[in-house]
Amino acid sequence: MILKNRVSILFLHYNRSDVTLQNFERIKKYNPTKNIHPVGFDGCDLIEGSHVVTRTDDIYPNNNIFLNRDERPISWYEADILIYDFYRSNPKLPVYFVLEWDTYCNCSLEEYYGDALYLNNFGHAVRIDDGLLDWYWYNQLSDEQKTIENLAGLGPTSCLMFNNQVLSSMVNRIISNPRQYDNMFSEMRLGTLVQQSGFQLNQIDKESVSWREDIITFDKNMHGYYHPVKNTIV
Repeated sequence: MILKNRVSILFLHYNRSDVTLQNFERIKKYNPTKNIHPVGFDGCDLIEGSHVVTRTDDIYPNNNIFLNRDERPISWYEADILIYDFYRSNPKLPVYFVLEWDTYCNCSLEEYYGDALYLNNFGHAVRIDDGLLDWYWYNQLSDEQKTIENLAGLGPTSCLMFNNQVLSSMVNRIISNPRQYDNMFSEMRLGTLVQQSGFQLNQIDKESVSWREDIITFDKNMHGYYHPVKNTIV
């Protein structure tokens, strides 16, 4: 693979719906200088050329406790595994920028994030220390898991950035002891692994990125990255 830019984009998805394809095409349009890699789980209706990830408990944690909990597919709880598996097949890229299928953009990453792209990691919602205590996903951990060092949250699982050093350490930790991270929500594993790797979590405050569509500030005429956007936009 010829590297077009220091920043490579991972596009996490599980189907080829109109919204998925709209957002994928927009990301390509506004980031023509970057390698963009669609990534998804085996058995899903994926974009042609995707990096396909097969779940295996021998290598990765499982989230079986969440099976049949609600209408959401199990992949919603373990989207982080897509990132780890892509890294294992592509371990020499300088920067990995993660976007989920329901992320709408109308400008380049550089225009929106600027110098933040030179941090070693960032997300839009960081939870550490006492900030974990009222978090739903922290309270889903077992009592034993709550004693794990450096527990943290990093989310949502879109508009995340990791440089090679950070993601390399995260992947090495999780595949060396996958059972320690069983039944953690993906955003809990991501934040915990960054901290366990010795890095400070960086939060980027943007009103356009959240975990709920009804609380983001969306204006298609204002340049930005918007998550989640689950409708086609004319």
